[in-house]
Amino acid sequence: MERLPVLPLGQLVVYPHVVLPLALTDPKAVQLIDEIIQGEKRLLLGVVKSMGGMDPPEGAVMNTLPHQLYDVGTLGTIVRMLKLGDGSVRVMVQDWNARGSRTSRRARSGSWPSPSRCKRICWRTRARRR
Repeated sequence: MERLPVLPLGQLVVYPHVVLPLALTDPKAVQLIDEIIQGEKRLLLGVVKSMGGMDPPEGAVMNTLPHQLYDVGTLGTIVRMLKLGDGSVRVMVQDWNARGSRTSRRARSGSWPSPSRCKRICWRTRARRR
């Protein structure tokens, strides 16, 4: 199974063939995007659950724990990236199928195995690169 980084999103869902612009200011999110751009530009876009009656903030929520993610998300790619002088990043993400790739049925459905497993994989990958 392929290992991809997870970008947890609050109150945002990436639908097929839609390009979603994101403004990322969290240093962890910026570092994650830098690592993704250096690789194959693919990532898992997870959706953060509402917890305790409170909705998560909109955008990337990097302090999310694995159990706070829904079991279904989107296999995505970074279409464009713009780094700003203040350290923030503007990216445009899109679902992987919109790029015309040949993917497996699991990837086409937009789901992946347990988010906790994906999150652990992402953390292990980052730890190895340091």
